[in-house]
Amino acid sequence: MNIEGETAASFTAVNSGNYALILCFGACSDTSACENINILSLKEREENNPLEIYPNPGKEMLTINTAEFKELPTTISFYNSVRAMVDQKPLRSSSTCLISTEKLPAAYLIEIINGNVPYRSKWVKL
Repeated sequence: MNIEGETAASFTAVNSGNYALILCFGACSDTSACENINILSLKEREENNPLEIYPNPGKEMLTINTAEFKELPTTISFYNSVRAMVDQKPLRSSSTCLISTEKLPAAYLIEIINGNVPYRSKWVKL
């Protein structure tokens, strides 16, 4: 099955499945080997993880509840599916923060460091 409109140099899968690349040049084409991409299902936050992000999945804004942190985290980092940091934003609230995103639809790993302890959660941008 072709993914309509996906002609860019990079692609981030938002659904689990097998993906291959078809490279076309003139009348010639070549297809890469299939790669299995497994997007883990969203789970409720873990027992020892105070990071609460909603709505999840979401569109333009996400809310981060930092009320359970002992000290206010200073930044929120967004990582793509290959764990490359794609954005970092300051956190300025002691309870709830609204973050506006202009990210492409994809699954992101969100990391907040509280003291020296990293807390991570998955967020899906629709």
